[in-house]
Formats: sequence, C-alpha cells, structure tokens
Amino acid sequence: MTDENNRRHQFNPAIIADMIQDEHRVIHDLESGQLYVYHDGFYDSIHSENILRRYIANRLGNYNESHVKTILSYLRDTRQGDIPKFHKKTHMCLENGSFNLETFELEEHTPNNVIITRIPVKYDANADYKDWINLLYQWVPHEEQVMTLQEFTGYTFIYGQKAKKLLYTYGKRHSAKSTFYDILFDFFGQNDNCSTLSLIQLCTKYDDANLYGKIANIRSDIEYDLIPDSVNQIKSLTAGDPITVEKKYKDPFTFRNTAKIYLSGNGVPSLPNKGVDDAFYSRWIPIEFPNLFEKDKKDTTIKDKFTTPEQKSAIFNWALEGLKRLLDNNFVFTYSPSISEIENWFSQGWILNYVERFLTERCLPSISEFVGKSLLYVEYFEWTDEKGFPRLDENAFGRKVKNNRVYPLIDFYPTVDGKQVHTWKGIRLQNK
Repeated sequence: MTDENNRRHQFNPAIIADMIQDEHRVIHDLESGQLYVYHDGFYDSIHSENILRRYIANRLGNYNESHVKTILSYLRDTRQGDIPKFHKKTHMCLENGSFNLETFELEEHTPNNVIITRIPVKYDANADYKDWINLLYQWVPHEEQVMTLQEFTGYTFIYGQKAKKLLYTYGKRHSAKSTFYDILFDFFGQNDNCSTLSLIQLCTKYDDANLYGKIANIRSDIEYDLIPDSVNQIKSLTAGDPITVEKKYKDPFTFRNTAKIYLSGNGVPSLPNKGVDDAFYSRWIPIEFPNLFEKDKKDTTIKDKFTTPEQKSAIFNWALEGLKRLLDNNFVFTYSPSISEIENWFSQGWILNYVERFLTERCLPSISEFVGKSLLYVEYFEWTDEKGFPRLDENAFGRKVKNNRVYPLIDFYPTVDGKQVHTWKGIRLQNK
C-alpha cells in the first residue's frame, strides 16, 4: 500500500470529531465533566455517549474501544463549554418545539438554544384539563392548596430557586399522594429529568451529584426523623446555594441545585433538637391529602388515564396557568403558611411519631406491670394495619419504644412459666 493510501486509511480522531460536530453539536461541560449532544431539540447528557458510539460505529465500521475513547477524549478537549452559563433559561424543550417561558409561545427547535432537558409533552393550546382538576379536588378539597399544587408544578419549569420552597404532601396510606407524584414523575420525563433521593441521600455528596441537570427530585415516603444534616441541606438545596458533590471515581465539582424538591410522607416529620430556624421553616409548603381511598375500591387505572399524550398536554396547560399566577405574585404561592404556622405544624410531629401515638392509644402506665416485647409488636402491627399508618420492622420499633417520650420504660427480663421473657416494664395493654 502506498504512503498516500496509508494516510487515507489512518485513524484520525479530529476528522471524526468534526463530522460529529457538524451533525450533532457537542458540548463538554467543564463543571460536571459530562458530554452533551444535541438531538430532538435539546442537549442530552444522559444518552450522549450511546448516540456518539452509534455514530462512530456507522462512520468507522471497523473500530475498537480504543478508537471510541480517543474520539470522546478529543471531543472533551476541543468542545469545552460552561453549560450553566450557556443554558437558555427562558426556554423549555417539548416534543413539538421549544417553549418560550417569557412569551408563553412555542418556537421551532434550534441547536442555538442550549436547553439541557426535554419534557415528553406535546404542546396543544387547546388541551382541556378539566378531568385533571376534578381529580385533584377529590384528593385535596381546599382550593388554595390545589392552586398551590398547580403553581409548584409550573415552578418546576423555570430555572433556579427563586421561591426557596419545597413541596411536602402528607396523608395516610391510600390517600393518593403517591399517585399524584407518580403522574408528575411520568409527566416530567421520569429518570431522565427527575431524581428520587430521600432526605438522607440528599445529605450525601455522592447522591447529590444525581441532582445535576434534573428539574425535580420526587420522593415518596421519606424518613420521619430528620437528621441534623438534613436541616441545613434543605435550606441550601431550596435556595440554590453552591454545593460540592462527587461522582464515584471522578473529581468533585460544585454546582447550584435547580431541581425542585417534592417530598411526601404519612405524617409530619420529627425535627432534630438543634439547627432548626426560621429559614428552615420558611422552606416548607405542607399540603395534606386527607381522603382515604380503600385499596379494594380505588381506581387502579388513574395513572394510566393521566399519563396519555392528551392528558400530558392538558396537565402542561394547567401547570402553565399556575406558573403565570406565581410570576404575577412575585413567587408567593397562593397557599403560603406563615413561619409560626409551619412551626406549629411541625410541633405536631411528635404526635404523629406513630410509635408514641400507638403507646398512648393502646397502653396505660403501670409501674409494676410489664408487656412482652413480641406481644407489644403484634399489637402495634395490628394497630398500623387498622389505621393505615406506616410500619417499622421489629428492631426499629423496639428502638422507638425505648426512646419514646410518652412512658418511661425499662428492659425487664422476668421468668414466666420457667422461661426468661423479654419485656417492657412500666406499661400494660389497655384491653388485656
């Protein structure tokens, strides 16, 4: 083969990278180290490597992993950019165009708009959301609270944390709060656009890295006992303060969280003794789902009905209306409890520490009497079933009983019928 033919067939990553750039547009984000590839109207980081690998396979035909790594490395070195700086914060990518959140009009997709999320919704100005609003009023009967759900959903469309709020929905099991979140999770684009971190995970630098580039963190059934670290982290995440995170085996990086925080639980969380202040209280929007929908009677097809393309378009219009109202009110939500009201709400948390509530409802103080630990757990198991409350396993239940604030109890090991029994001394069961 001649020298000219050798040069022609020589692997050249620069040429392949230029060809990729011509067709896809690639940005290497300096902050996170991620590659973003333009397709379907937005710059995608989640599927970027797969897109590039397919392109390389089609172009090179005969290639190996070393070729791929060399091309990706070349792209990282030559296509550097600052995604938070370039990001077109006024636009949102939809299936049929780029939606301008300043003019509230649909525009054509263009790679000149650096948008990093795409919501799987087709904009239809005529989509009617009456079925959706009727459903919401079955779940939440208070108009100002339904309006706030609408506003918070629309708030999720915009960049930043101007309102400095999180949404916390609560109610007994089978109250539809998880169904509401399931529908929103699908509406926003599932794992592509949403993280699902618990409060404890939100306090770890490795898990928090999953917030980068997301528009929402949606998590049901959070922990009931807030750890001290979660207090400050909630304030930072909802204010968009810089946080330093780390993906395993990669360098740490710093970013400002823009994902809106959606949390839910069966009751009011219990607060730690230290670190809670007015700034923490001001972050919370608690909305109760008070109605119980029995498992054997509830409509199990609701999620399927409201995640169709037509209903997604309707929910989008509903959320847009909420966003407009929120902007008109300078980021003050229709339902905005005062700091003292939120503090009072949290003060109920110990009442809804369900183990303590169980002890007050099913037990009486008795200095000389005792109850077997296994028997007490059986009673608790039946009580949670009857009430529709969350249930701890036996070990966690035992720790809660030992540290309860209702009755002072001690471990007691009497001999009963010739066998040593593990009991709690200081209480008796009401009906025994």
